[in-house]
Amino acid sequence: IDEELKYKPTEILFDPSIINSNEMSMNLMIEESITRCDDELQRDIFQNVIVCGGTSMTKGFANRIQKEISYLFPQQERPITVGADSFRRNAAWIGGSMMGSLATFQSLAITKSEYDENPEGKIALFHKRTF
Repeated sequence: IDEELKYKPTEILFDPSIINSNEMSMNLMIEESITRCDDELQRDIFQNVIVCGGTSMTKGFANRIQKEISYLFPQQERPITVGADSFRRNAAWIGGSMMGSLATFQSLAITKSEYDENPEGKIALFHKRTF
């Protein structure tokens, strides 16, 4: 596979203008997420950035995220740490499985009938159960 074709789809995440999109880039989403957190938490967040999902399996993805965060936050005193676990492709499924096996899961779960009975209030139902 041509090297450009191999990495261009991932590059769109960092520069959506490649496909004439006005969507926010992944690096700017990360910046916004971090800056919305309390200042005292930000230092810990910089040392605990985790990438997961199939796209994170792209060669060099975690290094690129680390480079982008370092560029956006050059004043950061501590090194920025980006983790990429070998199980990241299935992280969402593993997390869901762990949550489903908790004793408290039944109190959080929304049954099909509850979901169907709340056609306009699905988000409110979700928030009521989980927050």
